Amino acid sequence: MEPWEPNITTRVNFDAKWKNMIAKSVPVPTPNDKRYTGVTGLFEGGGYSAKGIYRPSFDCRMKSNQADSFCEVCQGALEAMIQSYLK
Repeated sequence: MEPWEPNITTRVNFDAKWKNMIAKSVPVPTPNDKRYTGVTGLFEGGGYSAKGIYRPSFDCRMKSNQADSFCEVCQGALEAMIQSYLK
């Protein structure tokens, strides 16, 4: 089952999430390695689960309070939510 949240996936329907935002040079799944900081990828360990659920970035404000900002995927989700209230 695919989670409804736009920033986590079980890969069941990953094509509808952020798959198109991952550069061809980034491995999928993406290793949980600091060299991928600031890169959109498919990192295992999302939705409060260590295995089987993936997140779009090594770190993000949606993951921890240590991150400087929201990742590209979360920024898009936040912007879409705000825009929906303006309609």
